[in-house]
Amino acid sequence: MRQSLRLVDNCVKIWSLEVLSETDGPECELLATLTWHEKAVNCVRWSHNGRYLASGSDDHQVLLYELQDGPPAPIPFGSNQVPNKETWVRCSMLKSHTMGMYVCHHHKVISIARSSCVADVQDLAWSPDDRMLATCSIDNSILIWSMDHLSSVMTHPIQHLSGHQGWVKGVAWDPVGKVRMSFHHMAEYYILIRPIHV
Repeated sequence: MRQSLRLVDNCVKIWSLEVLSETDGPECELLATLTWHEKAVNCVRWSHNGRYLASGSDDHQVLLYELQDGPPAPIPFGSNQVPNKETWVRCSMLKSHTMGMYVCHHHKVISIARSSCVADVQDLAWSPDDRMLATCSIDNSILIWSMDHLSSVMTHPIQHLSGHQGWVKGVAWDPVGKVRMSFHHMAEYYILIRPIHV
């Protein structure tokens, strides 16, 4: 059984967990360390078909990885990194969560633009058929991405959902993929449930 682990550094680690016996518990083997993020990784999710792994980070990006055949790349000379046992490649980078720029004017905070600044990705969720990926961020938005035609860098989601008045902390799909649910936390939890039209 394969498990992924997000860490407070910029790495995603993939482990194999084999249960030896009820008394011995699981045995863990590190299969791969993915180091393409530049800041802390906040979430990691497998696609339902097991083909892809997606991770969201404080570096404002969602990265998609794909397991491929063949030997893993060698570790750099002098590195103390454990060599990977599986070959994972970064197959796409999703970039579009932005946060408006704010300035203080006469002791009032005002919004001046909704570009430039980018926002940390807090959570992500695959649709039940793996054809879409929902991502949410501290920019108070949810983006829906099509997974039908992946490219190395994707900047145009198929839907931009707003309505939260605070950071969106989580997102999920219903089992048939017709409704998306999200929540944010301000003074109390607030949940939005809305149908997906794509």
